[in-house]
Order: sequence, then structure tokens, then C-alpha cells
Amino acid sequence: MGGDPRDGSTGDTQRPLETPRDPSETLREHREHLRDPSEIPRDPSGSTGDTSGTPQRVRPRVVREQVRPRVVREQVRPRVVREQVRPRVVREQVRPRVVREQVRPRVVREQVRPRVVWEQVRPRVVREQVRPRVVREQVLWVSGGSLHPPPPPGAAAAVPGLSPPLSPPLSPPLSPPPFRGGVHTFRVPLLAAPAGGALLACAEGRKRSAADVGAKIIACRRSADRGATWGPTQVVADDGWGGDGLSLGALLAPGGGQEVLLLFARCAHPPQACGPPATLLLRSPDGGRSWGPPQNLSDVVGGEVFAPGPGSGIQKQLPPFPGRLVFCGHGTLERDGVSLLLSDDGGHSWHRGGVLPAIPFGAPRRPHDFTPDECQPFELPDGSIAVSIRNQGWYRCRCRMRARSWDGGESLSPASVTLEPQLPDPAVAAGALALPQHGLVLFSNPAHESERVNLTLRWSFDNGTTWWGRGLRVWEGPSGYSTLAAPPPEEEGPAPLVYLIYEKGRSLSTETVSLATISLSGDL
Repeated sequence: MGGDPRDGSTGDTQRPLETPRDPSETLREHREHLRDPSEIPRDPSGSTGDTSGTPQRVRPRVVREQVRPRVVREQVRPRVVREQVRPRVVREQVRPRVVREQVRPRVVREQVRPRVVWEQVRPRVVREQVRPRVVREQVLWVSGGSLHPPPPPGAAAAVPGLSPPLSPPLSPPLSPPPFRGGVHTFRVPLLAAPAGGALLACAEGRKRSAADVGAKIIACRRSADRGATWGPTQVVADDGWGGDGLSLGALLAPGGGQEVLLLFARCAHPPQACGPPATLLLRSPDGGRSWGPPQNLSDVVGGEVFAPGPGSGIQKQLPPFPGRLVFCGHGTLERDGVSLLLSDDGGHSWHRGGVLPAIPFGAPRRPHDFTPDECQPFELPDGSIAVSIRNQGWYRCRCRMRARSWDGGESLSPASVTLEPQLPDPAVAAGALALPQHGLVLFSNPAHESERVNLTLRWSFDNGTTWWGRGLRVWEGPSGYSTLAAPPPEEEGPAPLVYLIYEKGRSLSTETVSLATISLSGDL
């Protein structure tokens, strides 16, 4: 039977209409296919049984290829990152050793060395504070005084407590001095300030006259309280009654301790009947209370005269050769000039340093010849040694001259010599002292071109290149040789003191030896 075409039926058996599928069930099936792709039916051509577009668009294999982990790892591979920020590269860039070299403490110390900084930025403060004035003055020796009775005629006296005597018995015997039992003249004063608050003053005791040639003693006095009180005179050396005798000399208290060195010459004025010239060193271990046997340095200085100072030796504080002991000495007559004596072991062994000879050397002296004579060394802040020198022949000026050594005293070149017109000088031994802790160089002499009068203290803030004002007049009358000393820096009080020992008189400069205590700031 045929069906009715109007109702859409056919001639076959009529089937009931299928109920439409729920979309959620279809989605669930797709998800199940995604969970296990192997269950999706495939046709021989390799396609899945489900021909719908949805499984093909979300095919797992395609998704895995697009987000394949291996690709991502290659793009952000840790090894590449490590190479870019490799710690070794960073360490090389900020290597501690490089930083240490750039800020090495030694370089910093050289750049901010206290002595250099103080010298560059302290002058104004120092100039305002420096107002020297004499706060105390004492007479230590008066010429013509009595020390001990004279020895019997012909006797040769020795250094007290020492043997053998400094000179053999003299023949024929010589008569006693005009001032029987005393000393005619005290001259050539020296001064040292060992540690512990002591002062040691020494001078020549000329037995017969005020002349340089003749028999002498070396007399010393000691103060344990920086000059407030003084002990009696001690005879450190006595050369008897004949010949040329002893010649001072220089004192040095090295190392800030109690040890004191006393250097002097004998027979330094040939051709006197005295014997070959000699340079002798006495050593005191206790600030001048006692003295050991003399050490003869003639093998070091050779046959030339080496008359120390007069004045003070120094101990270098700065390179080159820190700790080196330096004495300056001079010759005499035709063989004059200045030379240095050096020791690097505390004064146990010595060698000759630089020499500055007179010109012409070995010939009779004439006025205005270049004749460097008595000398005083001091150290400058750059470690060089300056030597203030007596201009014996008034070479080109009636003033001081200065030489300089940059190698610790090993050489002393004529090219280093300069004249100092700001320091008029009547040709005497003068005092010179460097005070690096105050930025000062001090100088003392009779400030006159021809007469030994007007003892003056001068000071300089630029290592002696220029001198401040007219200085401090210590004594306007007759005055001669002088020496300066100061206590060790660690023993300075609130009012720094310096000591000036000098020859002083009313008619003659050789009447007394006087000590002036000077306050640099003017305070008591």
C-alpha cells in the first residue's frame, strides 16, 4: 500500500520519529573521545569515524605540538640564562682585589699623611699662636769661677773615672794658668733635652785664656725638672795643661730616651804641639749622670780635622734612612769645609757622609772666599737634611748660608748651597731647630752683620725659606755662640717650650753662659 504523500509517509512500515539528542550528551561524548583518543573509530584512510568538525579542531595531537614543552624549554633554557648572568663574569667585574688596589690603605695614607696635611693647612693657626717670649733666664757659668785646684806642673789629667788619659804627660812642664785654681773663660755652650724632663748643658772651660787654642775641660750641668733647678758642675773631660786641648762639640739625645752622645775634637788647631787630630765620642746611659769610656773615631774621619758643630746632632725621623744619627763638623785653616758623620746603629759604628769643601781647598784663605765653617743640621718635612752654615769668609754676603742633602746625608753638593740674606750674621756658631709638630723652624744668632750683639730668635713657617718679622730679641748686648733644644714632642705641655743657651755679657760676649726658657705661645 502506498502512503499518503501529503503526510510524508511511504509505502513501507511507518517508523516513529526520533527524539532530538540533548546537546550536552553530544558534548559529553566529545569529551570522552578527548580523554582517550585511541577509542575514536578510524577508517582505513586514517580519518576518525566521527566526521564532525569539532573533534578535528581540538585534536589533541595538534594542541600538543603547538604547546610542546620541549619548544618552551628551548626558548627559556636555563643554561642560556646562566650564560647571560654567569656569576663568574660578575665576580670578574667586581673582583675584590681590584677594589683593594683602587682604595689601598697605603695610598690613602700617603695622600693624607698628617705631616703633609698639617704643613698645607695649618700655617694660619700656627702664626696666630706663635708669640714667643722669654719666661725664665738663668746664668749657668760665669767666666773666672773656681772648679778645682790645678794639678802639679807636668801632670796630665785624664777624663775623671776613665783610663787611659786623653793625652800623655807633657815635657817640659808648663806653668799654671793666670787664674790659679779656676777657669779663665766658659765658651761654646751646648744643650740637650733627653726624655724624662731632663736638661743637660755643657760648655768648654778654657783654662788659660778665652782663645780657641789651649788646655780645656768639658763642664756639664744637669737639671731633672726642665731647668727649674740645676745640679753642680761635672767635669766630663780634662786634657791637662798643655797643647791645643779639647774642642766642643755637639750633643745628641737619640730615640727619645735617656742616652746622650757627646762628640768633641782634640788637637783641632794644627800646627800646635798636641799630636794628630782626633774626634772622640762619649756616651751617657742616664741623661748625663755618668759617662762611659771615649770612643775614638779617627779611623772614620781619617787624618782630616773633624770639629763637631758646635751645636746638636739630629736623628732622622723620615725616609730616607729614618733613625739615622747625623753630626755635622768642620775643618780648620786652609783645609776648611763642612762634612757629615753618620750612624745607622745608634752610634756604635760610623761612616763619613757628604763633604762640602772650601774653595780653594788647601790654600791660604782670603777675604770673601767660599769658606763654609761651623754648622748645625736639621731635618725638613720632605726628609731632606738642611745644614745652617757659618759663612766664614762672608762669601757674597754678611749672612748665613745653607746646604741641603736629599739622600740622608750621603752627599752634600755645592749646587745645593743657598745664601740667606734675611739672616745677617757676624760669622758665629748659630742655633737651628726644626719643630715639625708645630710647623716651625727656629734659628738663633747675634743678628748683626759684623758685631756679636743682639741675640735674636727667628722662626719660619715655610722650612726656612722666609723668616717671620724681626723675631724675638733675647739680649741686645754682647752675645755669641748659641744652641737650641726642645723636649720630646710627647712631653710637651699646653704651652710648648724651647730652650736657648748662649754666650752673654755686658762688655764681652764671653762673660757668662746663660739659658733662656722661651714659651712659643707666650704663655707661662
